[in-house]
Amino acid sequence: MNLPPEQESIRAKCFHPQGEFTELQPEEIERSVPHRFETIVERYPNRLALKSKTCELTYRQLNGAANRIAQAILATRGEKSEPVALMFEQGAPAVIATLAVLKTGKFYVPLDPSVPWSRSKEILADSTASLLPAPRCALD
Repeated sequence: MNLPPEQESIRAKCFHPQGEFTELQPEEIERSVPHRFETIVERYPNRLALKSKTCELTYRQLNGAANRIAQAILATRGEKSEPVALMFEQGAPAVIATLAVLKTGKFYVPLDPSVPWSRSKEILADSTASLLPAPRCALD
């Protein structure tokens, strides 16, 4: 598959730890992020997916944690499309929660914890988002 020059330029700069490059087929590009993530989980369940100072998760563990949070969101908020606010420092909980919200079919509103709470309240009011509590990295 021949890529346009600008995409070839980007591809040439990409680095993969195993030296592999997996080209996506056009039909794969049209799939949702959660669907594409599930495909990666099936292929590489025990590979390290996420590593932070306090947490290491394989693709299977990350998927399980996101699924549990997604189920909790659906149980409390239902299946309607709506915004869900996420307020996290960078790290594993932010990744887990973002993936969880996407798995529900809802969309997320990122909030920066370093911004004054009064501004975050305005964003919540404008977006009509409900705030999702921070998940822990622990898998218990």
